[in-house]
Amino acid sequence: MNVFNYVKERVAIADVVREYVALKPIGVYLKGSCPFHSERTASFTVSPHKEIFYCFGCHATGDVISFIAQIERCSQLEAAKLLADKFNVEIPAQLLDSHKTENTDEKARYWQLCQALVLWCAQQLKKSDVALQYVQTRQLHPATVEAFKLGYFPPGAAAVRQLCAWLQPQGFLVHDLARYHIVCQRGAEWYSPFEDRIMFPIADHLGRWCGFGGRVFKRGDDRAKYYNTKENAYFSKGALLFGLDRAKKSIQEQGTVFLVEGYMDCLAMAQAGFDHTVATLGTACTAEHLKIIARYVDRVYVLYDGDQAGIKAMLRLTELCWNANLDIKVVCLPAGDDPASFLGAGKSLEVFISQALDIFTFFITQTSASFDDLPLKKKVGVAHAILEVIGTVGDPLKKDLLLQQAAHALHIPLNTLRVESRKNASGAPSGEFKSVAHQAGPAGELEKQLFCLLVEQPELLERADVQLLITALPETLHAIVLKRGLQAQHSFGDFALMLGDDERQLTYQMVMAHDKQQERGGDQLIKDFLRYGWKKIVQQSKERIAKAQERNDEREVALLLGQLQEVKKKLLDGSF
Repeated sequence: MNVFNYVKERVAIADVVREYVALKPIGVYLKGSCPFHSERTASFTVSPHKEIFYCFGCHATGDVISFIAQIERCSQLEAAKLLADKFNVEIPAQLLDSHKTENTDEKARYWQLCQALVLWCAQQLKKSDVALQYVQTRQLHPATVEAFKLGYFPPGAAAVRQLCAWLQPQGFLVHDLARYHIVCQRGAEWYSPFEDRIMFPIADHLGRWCGFGGRVFKRGDDRAKYYNTKENAYFSKGALLFGLDRAKKSIQEQGTVFLVEGYMDCLAMAQAGFDHTVATLGTACTAEHLKIIARYVDRVYVLYDGDQAGIKAMLRLTELCWNANLDIKVVCLPAGDDPASFLGAGKSLEVFISQALDIFTFFITQTSASFDDLPLKKKVGVAHAILEVIGTVGDPLKKDLLLQQAAHALHIPLNTLRVESRKNASGAPSGEFKSVAHQAGPAGELEKQLFCLLVEQPELLERADVQLLITALPETLHAIVLKRGLQAQHSFGDFALMLGDDERQLTYQMVMAHDKQQERGGDQLIKDFLRYGWKKIVQQSKERIAKAQERNDEREVALLLGQLQEVKKKLLDGSF
């Protein structure tokens, strides 16, 4: 037994998922809204007796370990340890030892290095009058500085030597810093890209320090305004939100989140009492950022700079927000203001928040500005840009309401926009895996039920009649069933983890949607399928016999003929 199975046997998936999702019993399943994407209609399903989950919306799948790994963004081993700690499961030392890997140790060491650097930079800030003076001019209170662990990285090779001397007792060398581009070498000397910058430590959603943002603050410093930790295996700007570890509780209590662009904006908002504020790391908001936010709330207030760059950023955000099913409101600040400067001037945000526009209204207003005065070619371009955004909306009712709003703003007949929207609409789902999963009719239902029966009860694959009838399954299902026969000693959940992504998604989707074979009974289902697929089985058997004859494989020919005769006899005399 490995550590994963040890934990899974002692922790019920329903107990774990209930801490993230409100579940309601639906037959033998539990159902709720998916925690991995925002949705109006619940499509997230948990099977307590199979100990697996599946979302029919975003197709997230897995067991209790992978659920925690996905929702907490950690490794499988870290997920197992989190569950063990939470549910007081004591994992035997030999099981943990068998799963120790260089990667796990390396990640823990990276977090330890970041934490050490946070402490060192915080000390340097307290020693630097010029850095402290800048912090004070930005009207940041000492409590805010301490809460966000602001720091300072002094300039010069001497500072790097001092840092290395401070880290050495903790087992870190200069090459550990160089590996993650915290320091770089110029000739014989070491320097840091962070030098002479105010340091904003970045934590993941669990509060583990994993990177830094460094800001220039001296006049005449013509370097890039911000420098972030280089992307690595443990730091990805597109999947991190600054301040989320501190803001999570307040976000859930308030039921909303404020999204801003920069570190300083986030600090100013939190200091003004808006504890439920997070920031992107100096980059555009990504689909991953929205997915993370959607785990906590449905409503987002966006406060970007009131300049053209901020407006363009919000327009880009419009293209991402609809499939996330987030209610996004845009707080329009006066031109030239950002949240930090606005709050620093002692102004109140309350009026602007109360006047926030839904993001599509904002998008329409900005995109269609002076529409009537534009030349025809540009009018067509604007209309198509709006239709392209509306085309990303999956909900037909929501799409039609947005088309009505666009028609009103552009003074274009609604039917005209509807016709153009249909022209741009994507076609029906395609591809081998989708076609199998959506196959209709009684024959397709029999195939699905038989497939579910065999992947859950692989011992049936030892029967001669079953070995014959699976040749009548669609090629994709046949391939998965054959793999199941080779892995019969493993549980269904463990077997599913061995499959490729497409195969695993298809298997989970079919098992969760067609768990009715027990109503019919395994033997009856096999009998019905043999009757339905007899012609195809005979055809497949003849082809296999012909190939065996070409190979002069007399044993295979005899085996296939024997199976065919045995099944034929049972069908005729009804002796199943």
